[in-house]
Amino acid sequence: MQTRFLAVVALLIGSVASAGVVNERGGYVGGALGITEFDDDGAFSGLNFDDKDTSFTIYGGYRFLKYFSLEGRLMNLGSYTVSGIGSVDIDTTAATINAVGIIPFGQSGWELHGQLGLGIINLDVEGLDGEDESIGSAGIGIRFTPIRNMSITFQIDAYVWEDDNPGQRMTRQSARLNWQSSTISDYRANSDNR
Repeated sequence: MQTRFLAVVALLIGSVASAGVVNERGGYVGGALGITEFDDDGAFSGLNFDDKDTSFTIYGGYRFLKYFSLEGRLMNLGSYTVSGIGSVDIDTTAATINAVGIIPFGQSGWELHGQLGLGIINLDVEGLDGEDESIGSAGIGIRFTPIRNMSITFQIDAYVWEDDNPGQRMTRQSARLNWQSSTISDYRANSDNR
């Protein structure tokens, strides 16, 4: 499944012939689909643990500078099943605030970006009360803007938290689709050129 996912992302990016203009400032919103893997750090050793699932995210942010934006994310990081004697489901959701550093590659429409974030993850274990934990996140990705105000991103993120079993973490590979709004100065510049 991971190979198919990467092939679809490569096809999307490779099928676009020319780059659009990247907005250096402005708000943006988007969604992402991904594959998440839960690393339990041995907490479920000896049991059957289904540790991969599909995840989805909605996010929004504001690009303050050519090289920096702040972003908020709401994520469903998947459902996982632990079985052996019985079966227990674990549903994971998270919310984070992320600082995003951006390195544009000239006017090509391509950008490299990295993010660091903090937030809360909720581990909802079947039959128990949900548990909120502080979470740290880090990630890196590459973004392509084929037309103005739309970009396609491939990224990998890692989420780490501590609870009774130190060292639990998740990694997620995702493809994102952004919509970035034009700023007032962009609108004026475009309307003056008519």
